[in-house]
Amino acid sequence: MNRKTPQSVHEDDWRNIKKDYDLLRNDKDISKRMKLLSGFFEKYKPKKILDVGCGSGYMGYLIKKINRNASLTGFDISEYAVGMAQSYDKVYLLDIDKEDIPENSGYFDMVVCGDVLEHIYDVDHCLNEMKRVLKVGGTAIITAPNFSYWKYRLVCLLGGIPSILLDHRHLHAFNHEFLFNKCVDEKYYISYSARSKRDIVTKVAEKMFNKTIVLVVTKRE
Repeated sequence: MNRKTPQSVHEDDWRNIKKDYDLLRNDKDISKRMKLLSGFFEKYKPKKILDVGCGSGYMGYLIKKINRNASLTGFDISEYAVGMAQSYDKVYLLDIDKEDIPENSGYFDMVVCGDVLEHIYDVDHCLNEMKRVLKVGGTAIITAPNFSYWKYRLVCLLGGIPSILLDHRHLHAFNHEFLFNKCVDEKYYISYSARSKRDIVTKVAEKMFNKTIVLVVTKRE
């Protein structure tokens, strides 16, 4: 019997489920997240972008539609997915749990980590590597599923297990406070999150009613 590994789990996912961009485009949650990320690309206009866990490169495909001159680098644990990522200027196979990112420190204007942290064991290593390769003044966009989402809370209250924990690919669960505290330090300034809202009602609403956590982080000197 073949034992499952993180690489084989994601290889199966891309090879047998997420076979093409049409499937990703028609997924409501993925489309909503990609629209959100596209807005950040249009706002910040980065020239050199690193896509952490790029999968089949759908996000890179959308970035190139916004700015075809942007330099895109991506990596993923799935060999099949990397083979599909044709929009990237550079793409390679990498297990971030076992390896450092093979890029120079302070190189990228923007690092994107879209719903990836929940899939890896060593979250701190990934975040530290993202910080290392990001230039001073550069922006990191980090998203993750929100375990405090009201529907997940309700399922737990009723004695069930929410779908976010039943997903066999997920190794961690995050809420806004936990992810915020993982990311913030003396070198990182979080410029956008639920915490940045002035109105307490809006803060609570975003933490409970948004299915996805979104952090925009700027690197200080």
